[in-house]
Amino acid sequence: MLTSFLAAITSFAAQLVAEYMEKQMKSAVLKEKGLHTFTTGGEDIKVNHYGSETLNTITQLFETEQHLVWSYLTQLATPKFRNHRSWAKDASVNDRAVSRKDRPAEIKPVCQAADKGLLYFAYSANCYLFALESRNGSSTSYHATYDALKKYAKSDGEHVCALGRDMKKSGICRIDNVQKFVHPHNHCIGCEAHMLIGTAAMVFKMEGFQPGMLDLNEKQENLTFDDLWDMIDHDYLSVTFAIQWLKVLVDFIPALQPYAAKVCKLSTTISAKHCLKTRHTKIHTLPTNSYNETMVNIFGHLGQTAESYIRRLLLVRGDGLTYEQMVQLKNYLQFQDTPYEWLDLLEPFLEIWHTVWTHLSQIYQAHWVSLKSRDPSTIGYGTNSIKRKAPGNLGKVEYYQYSDLLHLEFDARMIDIWSNKFLVDDLTEYFNTLAADNELPTFEHLHSMAQQLHMKYGTAAAFHFVIRYGNTHGTEWTPPARDSSSMDILPPSSLGKRLCQCKLEPSEDKVSFNGDKTLARSTRFICDALLSRQAVIAMAEGDVGCVWECLKTMIFTFAGSLHTKYTGYLLEMVCNFELEAGPNLRELFFKNWLVCPSGIPGHFMAGGLLQEQLQDELYEHIQSKDSRFDENYIRNIITPNMYQFMRVKKDIQESLGLCTRSGHHITPSKSADLHKLISIYQSNEVHRFQKGRTYAEANVWRVDDLGHGVQSLQAGRLDKWVKDTCCVHFLNAN
Repeated sequence: MLTSFLAAITSFAAQLVAEYMEKQMKSAVLKEKGLHTFTTGGEDIKVNHYGSETLNTITQLFETEQHLVWSYLTQLATPKFRNHRSWAKDASVNDRAVSRKDRPAEIKPVCQAADKGLLYFAYSANCYLFALESRNGSSTSYHATYDALKKYAKSDGEHVCALGRDMKKSGICRIDNVQKFVHPHNHCIGCEAHMLIGTAAMVFKMEGFQPGMLDLNEKQENLTFDDLWDMIDHDYLSVTFAIQWLKVLVDFIPALQPYAAKVCKLSTTISAKHCLKTRHTKIHTLPTNSYNETMVNIFGHLGQTAESYIRRLLLVRGDGLTYEQMVQLKNYLQFQDTPYEWLDLLEPFLEIWHTVWTHLSQIYQAHWVSLKSRDPSTIGYGTNSIKRKAPGNLGKVEYYQYSDLLHLEFDARMIDIWSNKFLVDDLTEYFNTLAADNELPTFEHLHSMAQQLHMKYGTAAAFHFVIRYGNTHGTEWTPPARDSSSMDILPPSSLGKRLCQCKLEPSEDKVSFNGDKTLARSTRFICDALLSRQAVIAMAEGDVGCVWECLKTMIFTFAGSLHTKYTGYLLEMVCNFELEAGPNLRELFFKNWLVCPSGIPGHFMAGGLLQEQLQDELYEHIQSKDSRFDENYIRNIITPNMYQFMRVKKDIQESLGLCTRSGHHITPSKSADLHKLISIYQSNEVHRFQKGRTYAEANVWRVDDLGHGVQSLQAGRLDKWVKDTCCVHFLNAN
């Protein structure tokens, strides 16, 4: 009797639970809950209906609307000995159950099925996978995904057009040329290999915009060398660079880790000049086009046409060549009839990313020499010591690979200088001993020492002092013996043209040399690397004021290098925003100079870098479809959804716990390379003054691009640029 009673009670309880779970499931699939959307009807798909955040969204919905089912799934799917991303599996199981419970023919599930369809489309998956997964209920079909992307592109295009026509809002545009070499699948007449050329653009919603900020007004011009030099806040840069010296030491020495928070505080206080507030940048990718009608096409997407346009500026960014062509286009069209036709609405300015990349190449051109270099102060010497490859083209090095190499040699030189400062060979052991005895130097004392080291090794004045006057406390240099079998057969550098143009000083062979050319070259390298790293750090932190100071300094270094065009680019932009633009336009420019797609503090980035990432996504679809940039499929399906493709690949992997985990510890290989470089600099006494030390591989003055740039601008180059620019703009009546 008791057994039958327990069975009846258990059965009754199970039926109640089943009815309650079914009731919750029916509630979860209601239209207002957001789990389903129409993909075959006429309803548009909004930005929050389709994207890579769906897993987190439905997880929260299931926890709220189906808490009983969620609790059971969590208990069944999660072992007691671990709790690792079980909610992702639970959401997947529950989503499939919900999708199959109540799915009319005209409704397709969004949830993870639509996200999976988007992921398949982003990776150009085979149509068979779409059909298989769609039949299993774990993905939308290819046609449903295609229609959804088409509707999203249409909705996004309408939003961009409304943004361009709205008097209370505005957007900022970034453009870049795109090209892809296509190999034909069938080799026959009319199917030759060819280069696809086009233009890609994206629009960001402008932060801090107020009506009237971009209205057209008159401009004025005036610039001298002293004005240009005084625009740079030299005192601020010295303070900021000194903090880099301190940060390198604290990051390298484990015993100094308690000071890391204080270094971070310095970076956010005295080192911060004009920091942006963290925000989530709204990004819209525009359809690509052929390269002949770029600006008219972009204006059209923003609702600006020759028949109907708003008299306000459109800020458009581009790399060096794009920026130059936009400036030339405005000059060529200045005789047209209306502001729209002479592109008075266009306000071009230079992208940060390509400028910093070019500055990195300029550093390698000045300091590389050769892998066979005997001078330990050259980049080539250190590169050969740690068995790295030489750049294929010093005029445009691969950014990530050789930026990493630059920072590696830069850190090693700084650590070597710190070792010399404390008169020890092993800094780590030295500070460990001090920490054990509770005798660590104070943070303020280390900061003061960092300022001293920067003035002694990280300034242009230090370079000239070491090479001209030297140090009376130094030792006499003894040239190292050289095996005749290791004599160079080829010239020591690929920069033959540059080195041939560098003339030795007339007195260099006649008068005894009392300086130290190796130490001078390393000092100049540290000065250049400080500027490059500071620009990168400031970009990530959103400190546009610091980035602006770095770019103004780069005007002079570019003027003395082979990348002289960037001198004109930066001069044009600096004059635009320092001398001609009003305070409102300048403030608006700074607020929107950097983007933050993630909305996470410290994750700002240059818009040009984001544009490059989106173009890589575009090239994958161009290659797989063998399509032109102006074809309907590319313009209306792929390019408006490129940002969605890029995000879904990253965000879904993160939501499932499959992304690469990053840490704060240096990789073992880098640690070994760093210690090897430090030992090389110590054994060669690179940063200890040695009277008369010189190597005949190249003229020491070749590394001083800053000094050459100052001389060039003072000698009339700046005056010529001002005169030519004013004549083109009809600002000079003569």
